[in-house]
Amino acid sequence: MIVLKDDSVRLSSGETGIVIELWGRARPFMTFKRDSDGASIPLQASEVNEVLKRNRASKERSGSFWHG
Repeated sequence: MIVLKDDSVRLSSGETGIVIELWGRARPFMTFKRDSDGASIPLQASEVNEVLKRNRASKERSGSFWHG
């Protein structure tokens, strides 16, 4: 699954939120801002279960994605 910065996603734990930042190559990580309390937490990008909403501007930027 491809994860982009500013995507609204659901994690395997059921939490929803927005991807703030992505980094890494072999084991990509992201900063995830939870909808429930607004806390930003670092997670592995593989924790994403589904992309709920994609910001159209994110598709046009290059280098801000993870494909797994």
